[in-house]
Parts: sequence; structure tokens; C-alpha cells
Amino acid sequence: MIAPREAEALQHEMKNLMIEREAADERGLAMLDASSAAEAALIEIRAADAEAARELAAAEATLRDAEKEADRAIAELSVARADLIASIDASDLATYERLRANHAGVAIAEIKHGVCGGCHMDISASELDAIKRLPADQFAECPNCTRLLLR
Repeated sequence: MIAPREAEALQHEMKNLMIEREAADERGLAMLDASSAAEAALIEIRAADAEAARELAAAEATLRDAEKEADRAIAELSVARADLIASIDASDLATYERLRANHAGVAIAEIKHGVCGGCHMDISASELDAIKRLPADQFAECPNCTRLLLR
């Protein structure tokens, strides 16, 4: 037989275990709710990921098409450039290539409103007048950067 104190201690322990069990059940239900929400979020993320993958594939296809078109245009321009180079005097071409090398690939600039389009420096009125009076077959040079100028 169990003594009254032992019975009371066992009842108290059973009560504590029942409280712990209820708390564990509550935590379990909360975890199930969180798991359901996480699964729903995961499904949405997977759908968004699939859509992003489709958009990426479409963008890559567009990029490939654009690259092919750019390559085709470069090839056409290279042929046209080679034809034009063949018609230019060798000394003029050498001058152009030297200026291109010295000015990061830009050897010719346009004068806009009295300003060199290459170095963006003002060209004085007297220098502009001298440039305008040059013969058509003579190159005009920027007095600041020495690029060839379009008149």
C-alpha cells in the first residue's frame, strides 16, 4: 500500500507531467501551423523560382540574338572599313592611326558651338576663323588636343 504522502507526491508529479504534456501539445500544434505556413511559402518560392528561370532563359535567348546581330553588324562594318581604308592615302591613314592610338581610339572630333568634341575645350574665334579658311583638302587640328576636326 502507498502512504498518503507518496500518493500526494505521485498526484503532484502526474499533474506536472500533464501540464508539461499540454504545453508540449501546444508547441507541437504551433510547429504544425508554422510548418504549414513554411510549406505554403516554399511552394510560392518554388513557383517564383520557376518563373524567374523562364524569364532568365528568355533574356538569355534575347541576349544571344542581340549578340548575333551585333556580330553581324561588326562584320559588315569591318568589311566596309577595310574598303574605305583601301581608298585612303597611306600618310593620311598613318596620321589617323597615330592620333587614334594617342587619344583612346578617338582621332576625329566635331566642333560644336566653338568647342572641340574630343577635349571639350573652347577654340578661340581666331583659331576657328583660321580653321574655316583652310583648304578643303587640308586637315584641321584642334589646337588643344591635336585631334582632327570636322568642319
